[in-house]
Amino acid sequence: MARERVPVVSLNNPITRRDFMKGMGAIGLLSLGGSALAACAPKEPDHVRTQFLWIKNSEFNGFYAADIKGFYEEEGLTVDLMAGGPGVDTMTIMDAKQAEVGLHGSGSSFINAVSGGSKNIMFAGVFQRSPAGLMYMMDNPIATPQDAIGKRIGLQPGATQGWQIICAQNDLDCENDMEIVTVSWDPSVLADGTVDGYWCYATNQPGILRLQGYEVGVLDPWDWGFRSYGNFAIVHEDFLEENFDTVVAWTRASIQGWVYANNNIDEITQYTVDTFGPDYDLDMEQQVDEATAQIAYMESPTTKEKGLFWFDKQVWHENIDTLLELGELEPEDAPDVDKLSTYEVLEEVYKNGIDDVYKPAL
Repeated sequence: MARERVPVVSLNNPITRRDFMKGMGAIGLLSLGGSALAACAPKEPDHVRTQFLWIKNSEFNGFYAADIKGFYEEEGLTVDLMAGGPGVDTMTIMDAKQAEVGLHGSGSSFINAVSGGSKNIMFAGVFQRSPAGLMYMMDNPIATPQDAIGKRIGLQPGATQGWQIICAQNDLDCENDMEIVTVSWDPSVLADGTVDGYWCYATNQPGILRLQGYEVGVLDPWDWGFRSYGNFAIVHEDFLEENFDTVVAWTRASIQGWVYANNNIDEITQYTVDTFGPDYDLDMEQQVDEATAQIAYMESPTTKEKGLFWFDKQVWHENIDTLLELGELEPEDAPDVDKLSTYEVLEEVYKNGIDDVYKPAL
């Protein structure tokens, strides 16, 4: 009998192994309009459905560039770029094989899912560190976790475990040392004083408030014990095994798209706003700000040496160790990092060097 795939609700939300095993309903797939469960006859190997973790905005500029500039076509690929958003979970869709490649944003969520039976593998990291963080007003700073004591902290459901890890790593009790308030993606609750801290994507919501004249800062979880990749690419092990060359082609073309997008921010962001702005009310100035800010998250000493999308498996080891220390993961359930992630795709992409990959996009 085939292994049952268990849907998980909410956008890249951290889940426990117990939750993953018993399931939480099919809301994530139903939010796609009901079509995902029916879907979709099997696709040809060169047809790559790519599931984003958020709405179509400048966060994904490089993938649009790979499409409209012909990098996917040059690799012989037809690529569907599928929007995410509230209620859409990449792991749900990938486990159901309703996409060939997915972008995920929570390392702890991914580890828990794999420990619970998911057969997805991380093979590339768009952001070298997650842009997630806690935003605050500069006149009421939360520059350290200890600054959160006695304050109201606004978290989306998917951010709860990340903040719990930060608190635990810094000897805080997030239930008693502060008030946790459930919030949405809209940062106005920080501006109007409903909360003192607001979980955000540092490349996105801070820019929205700055354009409104507010002075804000962001506590970076990377500095306080919660290290995770952001927008990392995952693939089901079956598809990778059967279509390795297709995954390599998708990765190479996507990297070329990002090289082009990061060197032509205004052009690609204008395309993003013109194409998707009517659906998502995108503001050109804010989207350019986001596209510019996220470049720093894509680069690291590793990418400068080896190329965009490279990652370090040591980060996964640290994530697993943290979950074990906090009792969020049992030792017998800890996944093998070499099964959870692979360098094979990137090794093939860059086998002739960085310049060989970047040159077509420059």
